[in-house]
Amino acid sequence: MKVCIKTFGCKVNKYNSELLRENLLINGSTIVEASDKADIIIFNSCVVTEKAENDVLKELRRSKKSSKNIFVTGCISSSLREKLKAMEIDFFESAIQESRGIISKVLSVDREKVTIKNTLKDFSGRTRAFVKVQSGCNQFCSYCIVPYVRGTPKSRNKDEIMNEIKEILNNNYKEIVLTGTQIGLYNYGSEKLSDLVEDIIESFPNLKRLRISSIDPTLIDSKLINLMSIKESPLCNHLHISLQSGSNRILKLMNRKYNIEYFLDLIEKLRESILDLNITTDIIVGFPSESNSDFIDTLKVVERAKFSKVHIFPYSDRTETASFNMGDKLAETTKKQRVKELLEFSNKVSYNVRSSYIGKQVSVLLETKGTGFSRNYLRVILNNENETNNTGNIVYTNIKYVDEKFLYG
Repeated sequence: MKVCIKTFGCKVNKYNSELLRENLLINGSTIVEASDKADIIIFNSCVVTEKAENDVLKELRRSKKSSKNIFVTGCISSSLREKLKAMEIDFFESAIQESRGIISKVLSVDREKVTIKNTLKDFSGRTRAFVKVQSGCNQFCSYCIVPYVRGTPKSRNKDEIMNEIKEILNNNYKEIVLTGTQIGLYNYGSEKLSDLVEDIIESFPNLKRLRISSIDPTLIDSKLINLMSIKESPLCNHLHISLQSGSNRILKLMNRKYNIEYFLDLIEKLRESILDLNITTDIIVGFPSESNSDFIDTLKVVERAKFSKVHIFPYSDRTETASFNMGDKLAETTKKQRVKELLEFSNKVSYNVRSSYIGKQVSVLLETKGTGFSRNYLRVILNNENETNNTGNIVYTNIKYVDEKFLYG
């Protein structure tokens, strides 16, 4: 049986798709990349924004015309659930929690005959391997659907995490990326995220790079900062810390658990402690009642924080969330204009950040076509043809020039 898995959304979904892929393989299926070569298509969906959900639906309708057997898993909102029922498409709320069920359904075999493994050994087509350490969230930001589609926080067994990392490193991966729905909420037994990170570093002395995915600013503790400040540590000097807004008024409406003063103090502390730290962020533009003054406050924080990359999202109504019932919604034209303005502004800030690397030497984990990421997660393009084919290896290069997106070495 030939199966194609289409993955949408975050690193957690990418991890879940990889684990599903390996479980399908050991149960006798063949995984294909092209949907037109498949007998069955599994969609691992994302519904964080209205656009993300519409992207899933667009691909579903296109695939439905091909008369393929289609199944959906991943994040499923109430609106997507109803549309799937109308389209007569089978869906599973979570491929991991109900992996035996979905594999049984997809391959038309009895549940009892399905073999399930809980750890990955590979991460197909990638030079960096994601390791999921937790899922779920209980923060209930007023705009966010995630707690409703991912459930309450659940931390993964530490021994299982360690065994998975061991298997992945045996396949010559140089970088491990720890990921989760809300990774800072990791709490297994008495161990927090920083304890887990310390255990990984001590257990795998040959690990070249250990990276942490997106983390909430209130969940970065002093132990994690100390671990990142050790120059010889494999723990990468990059953090993706979600800001969401530069306005205290909007942050309060968003039900975020910090104010701008706290955020900027944290950024200052991090930069003082961690050499050559790179910080990226997420920002939502056009939250209900966001004034021009609120938006200008956001621009000011972007400049002060010196983000190398800002992921910008126009506010999107999700029916399950508290913000859905808020008044004073902004016009789409206003949101589009502010997205454009923030993008142009953040690109200028990004260029200034990248310019500081001209003349410096950086290490690069090579990906395809002579590009890769520096230790602190800046994308580098190599002009030396002798270095462009060493995919999966770490090389060193001198930075000659930069633009808003890349370093060139």
